[in-house]
Amino acid sequence: MYLHQIFFEAATGAYKTAITRWPQSLSAWMGLGNSYYAQGDLSSAASAFNQAMQLYPSNGMPINNLAQVLWEQGKKEQALQAIRHAIELGGPLKSVFEETLQDFEQNGN
Repeated sequence: MYLHQIFFEAATGAYKTAITRWPQSLSAWMGLGNSYYAQGDLSSAASAFNQAMQLYPSNGMPINNLAQVLWEQGKKEQALQAIRHAIELGGPLKSVFEETLQDFEQNGN
């Protein structure tokens, strides 16, 4: 478990450095959000995914990940709105977004 934490702390630092260099990088913002999420820092993960969503509003993946974080924070209505929006956007990952919604529905509203 300790190595896991060290890895994600290092990844977080690397993604922050990448964002300094390439502030418009979807990959860097998503990586940062995923690193925070893996460390259990849902608030920071939500901030990173929100930034990715603001930069790439037609890409459903940041919205999907933000929806997951919102769900886990107990913000279920916001999560449902977000994931439905990602589904509406469609794209090649639409089935992933639909799975997220299905998981939410199976785990109760």
